[in-house]
Amino acid sequence: MPARKGSTCFVPLCKGGYKSLKVKVSLFRAPTDPVRLQEWSRNIKRDDKVLDNTCVVCSRHLDERYLQRTFKHFINGEVVELERDRPAMTDDDVLTIFPDAPLYFTKHVPKRRKERDVANHYAPPPKRMALDEGMPDFELIESVDVQSASKTSYPFSNVSPCTVSFLHQNCAD
Repeated sequence: MPARKGSTCFVPLCKGGYKSLKVKVSLFRAPTDPVRLQEWSRNIKRDDKVLDNTCVVCSRHLDERYLQRTFKHFINGEVVELERDRPAMTDDDVLTIFPDAPLYFTKHVPKRRKERDVANHYAPPPKRMALDEGMPDFELIESVDVQSASKTSYPFSNVSPCTVSFLHQNCAD
């Protein structure tokens, strides 16, 4: 039979879960993953008790980004959000806020980046552009007469009529 879940917050000096606290808070069970449980225990800094998976922590100690208060669904390309009955924690949650403890217990978490709007996300523009009128046309190159090109003089001394003939044959292929 599983152990009974705690009814008050495990964090020292916190009144979460007590009837004397007028503000309603949600209680979350400690993680079962040993790595995350170790991180939670390190952040709570409690020497008299050991944190295990039956202990609970109230929502006052979690940053708002770690709480999911709505269900998000994509229906016909639109994001639809439905209100949850009870908030849920994300998989990467970390205890960072300790309002009743000394200030050096509280850690400031960097701001989360803005989420991309997947429903209204457009494809990137094409990387290659189509040929326009300003680009050279290969049909014009094929229509050049090789015999007339061999009789003309070229301003460059290193270009010979043989080179022009060779270029014309490669373009025609």
